[in-house]
Amino acid sequence: MNLLFLVEGGKTEPKVYKAWLKYLFPSLTFVVRPEDMTMNTCRIIAGDGYPNMVSKPKQYPGVSRLEACLIDIETFGNVNHFFICIDSEENSYIGVAEKVFP
Repeated sequence: MNLLFLVEGGKTEPKVYKAWLKYLFPSLTFVVRPEDMTMNTCRIIAGDGYPNMVSKPKQYPGVSRLEACLIDIETFGNVNHFFICIDSEENSYIGVAEKVFP
């Protein structure tokens, strides 16, 4: 089982999700690079806030973090489950989902 998490925050969320996942799945190995995902591995990608996680970078050419995750999934074919974790804050789940996935 290989898991990929794209979390909204840049600092706190990656730490919290890693701690939760270690507790729930003690056999998971955490990796940084997509090519290192082999068996029972997990990658956590920091989105650095909304809308950064779904917007193309303004300071340099490239793709959004969401697009980069999708490219990695297609290129390496080693992700079994992909989770996109966003904060709804004062908005409803549907309202946030409509912004992220128009």
